[in-house]
Amino acid sequence: MINQVIYLDKLGRKQEEALQTLDELRENLKNCPFHKFQSNVVLQMYVMYATILNKQNMYQKALDYAKKGIEFAEKNREFNNLVSLQSTLGSIYLKKGDLALAEECYLQSLEFKNKIRKDKEYLLIPAYTELGLLYTHQKKWDLAEKELKNAIKISKNSDDALGHIEALLVMGNCCVKQKMMIEAIPLYEKAVDLAKQHNHKIKQRQALLNLSYCYSHTGNKTEFTKYKDEFYNVNIHIEWGV
Repeated sequence: MINQVIYLDKLGRKQEEALQTLDELRENLKNCPFHKFQSNVVLQMYVMYATILNKQNMYQKALDYAKKGIEFAEKNREFNNLVSLQSTLGSIYLKKGDLALAEECYLQSLEFKNKIRKDKEYLLIPAYTELGLLYTHQKKWDLAEKELKNAIKISKNSDDALGHIEALLVMGNCCVKQKMMIEAIPLYEKAVDLAKQHNHKIKQRQALLNLSYCYSHTGNKTEFTKYKDEFYNVNIHIEWGV
């Protein structure tokens, strides 16, 4: 069931359905005798509740689930889930505009990097990426670049396509904020290529829009028109399925 929730969340438009599935899972868990293996399912449930409620701007409920999850994870020494839950808590605070609390959560998430296996290193990607985003907001360019390079490196090595795309987009945005359009372009182009390969239409649209913006500021009308048209076509496909 939890895999179904993750899939629905990635679709972007199925959040109500995902929440209904989580409610069903929660009720099922109430009626089952607890076993150790269930702790991971319970913790992933907390992660997904907090993530989806945050996207719906239901911050207090999202905070409650994230904090309950962290308490449960600490009690059971579930470090993999602690990484995810601390990062999720940071995401909620970031969206609320509480940058100091968000930074604290991301740094706490990264403190567990020596307690997770190498094959679970991909769990660190959201914390690195969003910490880079936070530092970009604060115009701490060197810190932002450092964290985003970590996110790009880990996502590339772990074959986390979605994490890699997101890190490239945020790094590109960091460059744009500094008026470094030429440096941003290859980052967005790589994001477009990866999004095409893995059929992430929403991310492809975002990267194409950003590329169009960059080329509109470099005076390259040919490339601007190319990516503007491609953006339009992807947008039509997302909205109308054609």
